[in-house]
Amino acid sequence: LAREPGASGTVVEALMWLRIGRLEPAHGIVQDATGGIAAYVHGMLHRLEGDFWNANYWFRRARDLRLENRIRDAFGEQGRACPWDGGYDPVKFTDACERWHRHRSPEKQSPETGSTEAELQGIAGLEWEAVWENALNSLF
Repeated sequence: LAREPGASGTVVEALMWLRIGRLEPAHGIVQDATGGIAAYVHGMLHRLEGDFWNANYWFRRARDLRLENRIRDAFGEQGRACPWDGGYDPVKFTDACERWHRHRSPEKQSPETGSTEAELQGIAGLEWEAVWENALNSLF
């Protein structure tokens, strides 16, 4: 941020805070968002907080098909299939995280969730990288 003062207070800074697990400063940057990538990041924050309903509210407000397609493409670039028919959907991902949260099964796939903790973390990493790339491209 010191080298790029134009990034201060932007979604890029919020994503940096998010990446290191500092949700409060990230939230302060995106909390007034009404749509777009900032609203999407707001949804990511609420998902991490376990506020799943609120996360999905923000994902519906953001509804960025270009970004969702970029996340879906990231699966293909890593040789992985997108876990949802029809492409990546942040609401479906949030719902999977909520199911896992209710039935925590970190070591193995649970019939209640359909996903392991490691799979969900991998999806979150792909999502963050795609959002980061999108944010950088829009800032610079």
